[in-house]
Amino acid sequence: MKMLSNQFRHFFTHYTLIIVNLFIVSTFIGCESSKDKQDSEEKAEELNEAKFDDNQEDLANFLVEVASINLTESAIGKLAQNKSENAEVKELGKMAESHHLHAQEDLKTLASSKQISLPMSITDDGQKTYDNLNEKSVRDFEKEYVDRTVKSHKDAIDKFEKAKQKFTDADLNNYINTTLSTLRTHLVKAMECQRKQQSM
Repeated sequence: MKMLSNQFRHFFTHYTLIIVNLFIVSTFIGCESSKDKQDSEEKAEELNEAKFDDNQEDLANFLVEVASINLTESAIGKLAQNKSENAEVKELGKMAESHHLHAQEDLKTLASSKQISLPMSITDDGQKTYDNLNEKSVRDFEKEYVDRTVKSHKDAIDKFEKAKQKFTDADLNNYINTTLSTLRTHLVKAMECQRKQQSM
């Protein structure tokens, strides 16, 4: 009996250690996964904060914000092409996807030349916007997508015009001027869609 008791104690101790180790490993993996899920915009801002002084960090933060805009607008523009049944809304979505993807590539080149980190994937807020739109019925989606595009592009134009006054960097201002033209084109198209929806 004593030998059986010792064997049982050894067995119990051995498997208790295994369970404890598994718990520690799973906890570590869970922590690492949480780090990986950090919002892409926040991650880029943290990297830039470590690299730049206040003035350069302001410029970096603006580029990070622009990248977030491009990533969101291109994603929901693609969604509009797939979800909408209205030809003009589809066209607006196609324009938005194409132009914002192109603007994002130009932005990457600009940011790289200044060693600025950008988000490489849609942000948490952008994903929430996408998911919210995707859950709508077709008609509700078309209205909300167009209304959102009008508002988001008015807001973006305002941000870009303020940035143009604030920053003196020549490369940045060239990018701002080019992108402002694109944003205004999108806004005109979105407002046309909005007027037609309101008259129906």
